[in-house]
Amino acid sequence: MTVSAGSSVNVPYFQADEKIHRRKLAEWAKQANIGHIPVVGNVTLAAGATSTSVADSRVAPGSWIGLEPITANALSAAPTVWVSTFGIEYFVITHANSASADKTFRYAVLGV
Repeated sequence: MTVSAGSSVNVPYFQADEKIHRRKLAEWAKQANIGHIPVVGNVTLAAGATSTSVADSRVAPGSWIGLEPITANALSAAPTVWVSTFGIEYFVITHANSASADKTFRYAVLGV
């Protein structure tokens, strides 16, 4: 089973055919080992505000959130951007108030 970049292998908790289930587990482990794990998303900071909330089911209070600017305005805003609050399935990014509408970041969620 070949997996392209940007896709992921999902393994069901239960599958009647144990051989197929083990094969899917092995493929998932192989993909995870080479870095193909679905832990990223994009967020555009709210214009004219000082915080932006992000809903993501992978987030927990103990998660680590990494931010990477992917637009020029996001890069210029990056020194004043930080994750200020974690919760169950959400986090809040605090940032300077700006009228720029294209401050887009890629984020990664790791941990629980």
